[in-house]
Amino acid sequence: MATIDLHMHSVISIDGELEPEEVIRRAASRGIRAAALTDHNSVRGVSRALEEAVRLGIRLAKGVELDCRLGERNLHLLAYGIDERHPVFAEIEEEILDQERRCSARRLEIFHEMGLKFDDSLVLSQNPYHLSVPEDIAMVALQNPENDGCELLKPYRPGGARSGNPYVNFYWDYASQGKPAYQEVKYRSFEELNRAMLAMGAVTVIAHPGATVEEDEEAVRYMAGCGVSGMEVFSSYHRAEQRRYYGDLASRLGLTATAGSDFHGRSKPSLMPGDTGCEPAEEQAVLEAAEAAGIFGGHGGGR
Repeated sequence: MATIDLHMHSVISIDGELEPEEVIRRAASRGIRAAALTDHNSVRGVSRALEEAVRLGIRLAKGVELDCRLGERNLHLLAYGIDERHPVFAEIEEEILDQERRCSARRLEIFHEMGLKFDDSLVLSQNPYHLSVPEDIAMVALQNPENDGCELLKPYRPGGARSGNPYVNFYWDYASQGKPAYQEVKYRSFEELNRAMLAMGAVTVIAHPGATVEEDEEAVRYMAGCGVSGMEVFSSYHRAEQRRYYGDLASRLGLTATAGSDFHGRSKPSLMPGDTGCEPAEEQAVLEAAEAAGIFGGHGGGR
């Protein structure tokens, strides 16, 4: 059973499902003793998660996952030991939500144009922001019998090539950067956000590199040179050979190897807290390295 998970999402993320307290309870039920709530571009759940973590004796790192740009590439930057009261977080959240509101209707139109049949209002009801989320479009469309013969959805049905986590795979295949239904949201640059996080004393970590920077060692080396302290080596996105590759790369660049599941709830139904690929024998070393890097920011829930 896993004991550490430094990358989980609540309903504060537009593609999350559970309240912050329930995420912590779910993690605790699976044996997690060191955790982080890292909602997308928002810290509004941090204090609630911390209160529940203290109650349950879980050590919690105060975190966030920030969308940003590195050149022309979108990527995710994790920050730990943040000051959740800092005004920059409210600014970031509102500017991204404002763009998502503008993209929402067009995203629905594009998937209808691609031949999918779904109830727009049902899609919008899946999150408290009433925004169209590609994972929710996939979920609602797959449940609609009118799409039973739809070839586009075939890989995401049971037994299909992309059925492991069908909704998020649908997102990566159709709505991520460069794909047919991609709607551009202009994120702040990596450099700007990384500087802002470091200035408040936070620790920055590259999230699931296998899904973003892939094997671009020059990009990872550049980010390390900008003060990034770690890389998510153990991730639900990474196969065993990728974990070995990123572990070696982190070691060569002096980066802390972290572990995170990227748990969301319904958008990744087969993924649970602790599903990081980190073996039990490795978890203590990961925890000690995270402590040494300052990921827990000098405090710990349950201490």
